[in-house]
Amino acid sequence: MSHLPPPGSAHRATPRLVASTRSTFPETARRAYAVRRIDPAAFAGLATGAGVTPRPGDILLARVERVGDPDHLDLATGRTGALFEGDEIVVAYGEDHSHDRFEAYVPSRLVPCHLVASGGVAALIATAHDHAGTPTVLTPIGLVTDGEGAALNLSDFSLAPCNTASPLPPVIACVSTALRAGGSRAVSRLVRGLERAGSRVGVVRATGVASGAERWLLRDAGAEIVADCTDAGHASTAGLDADALMRAVSTLVAHLRRHLLDVIVLDFAHPLAAADTQALLRSRAVVEMADGALIAADEAAGAAGAARMIEAAGIPVIAFSGTLARSPLAVRDATRATGLPCLRFEELAQPRRAESLFADVCARVTGVAA
Repeated sequence: MSHLPPPGSAHRATPRLVASTRSTFPETARRAYAVRRIDPAAFAGLATGAGVTPRPGDILLARVERVGDPDHLDLATGRTGALFEGDEIVVAYGEDHSHDRFEAYVPSRLVPCHLVASGGVAALIATAHDHAGTPTVLTPIGLVTDGEGAALNLSDFSLAPCNTASPLPPVIACVSTALRAGGSRAVSRLVRGLERAGSRVGVVRATGVASGAERWLLRDAGAEIVADCTDAGHASTAGLDADALMRAVSTLVAHLRRHLLDVIVLDFAHPLAAADTQALLRSRAVVEMADGALIAADEAAGAAGAARMIEAAGIPVIAFSGTLARSPLAVRDATRATGLPCLRFEELAQPRRAESLFADVCARVTGVAA
């Protein structure tokens, strides 16, 4: 398996000094996946008080006041841990804009907030879906600081931008029409099928929130290397402007190019209508990067609409998948409307099917019919 390089300190932003009121850091606090790139030795103190203003990416030591949704935490150690009231956890501030769960933002003060993602993302919920569960409530203990009293931020430990002469392999973009359309399953099964067909596969999670579970699923499926927003210094891509999104994707793709992969899967974990996914799909750089798109859809009209939007942006759609494939009638309607094939999850995992999609993408790259 390939690995991304460890964080460096040469590109750390100008330290943001805050008043540290606690000089020791509790060794028993459990670190979330979102902060896994940070050496625990950097945790030296805590900043508290009314004058402390959190920012996206800041590291927070918090106490679990009430366990709700989620009831577990993806840990930096590579496993999932159950949450209990009274636990002290190390997470990162970040926004989350989930259509079927929460709309949450970074609060302006150290006030009680919520754990909005099991990968370890803290935010204050502004709105919630009618069917969303009761959220897990956190009480901030303090922002984590280094030995000089500077607030630690994920951006301090991100991958540095890099230039590479390595060629860009074929890139398959995976886009979903909704969070429940089966995008995660479609991507993991595509990775599985490509790996079983003999390809070296890398995945860039272009949009999404910190999630150890998603990274581990993709590695288990056969991805040689997986990079996400946390490697680019963000707890989530929600709320990032177009320039920040493009810098993150460019940096992650450049690092994957160094590994001489056969194919890169560009996973848009946030659905097509989400602001961050929309911003990237409008980017000329992403359009020129992606050689084909797989759409995970939950119904026929959404599939047809997504195909039109993505192809209008300049990316050819090669197939559908998703929960849509559970309905033969929906499959027929989507195929009639678009002329594109629809593959069930298990079909994507078949080497011959995945290889056929890959050959289609390669033909678009070379201009030679598959």
